Amino acid sequence: MIIILGAASGLAACSVPEEGITGLTVDAQGDLWGAVAMCYDDPPDVVYLAGFRPAPAPSQSAPDDHPSLAGEELGEVEYTVPRGAGRVLSFPLEAPADGWVASLGPPRLLPDVDYRLYGHTKNNSFRTMEVAFRLSDRERLAPGTVLIQDVRSDEDVLVSQAEFADRGKRFCLGT
Repeated sequence: MIIILGAASGLAACSVPEEGITGLTVDAQGDLWGAVAMCYDDPPDVVYLAGFRPAPAPSQSAPDDHPSLAGEELGEVEYTVPRGAGRVLSFPLEAPADGWVASLGPPRLLPDVDYRLYGHTKNNSFRTMEVAFRLSDRERLAPGTVLIQDVRSDEDVLVSQAEFADRGKRFCLGT
């Protein structure tokens, strides 16, 4: 019994703490931008964009020649955060600029893919709470609004950029 408890507490100590939030916004042209708001002044080293093709409904079966339709990860783009980016930052997902660099080159977002976006440090000292989205979520966004998942309910919430920055600042306080 003691061994099991010790192993469980060891696993809990390995989890990476969340010290900020990640969101999705658009610019005046309707292009999707990632957004990160931190509790502290140090931004994450990278922001990851991971794509997943949804699993087929239980009544459907995935064709044998299309294993990607079974719900697995399609790949991940790593955006390097420029030095001195600050506590609140944003960048265009499909055309990173101003010091942002995307591994594998800028992605082409697809309508039938589920995406996750989150910040992370290389030394695993912290990460940001992710935002999950689909390309169709662009229709709900307007410049100045940010899509996030609420910490308590895990529901999609649209907030102003000012509220997004404030939530990031308060995230570590649990408020």
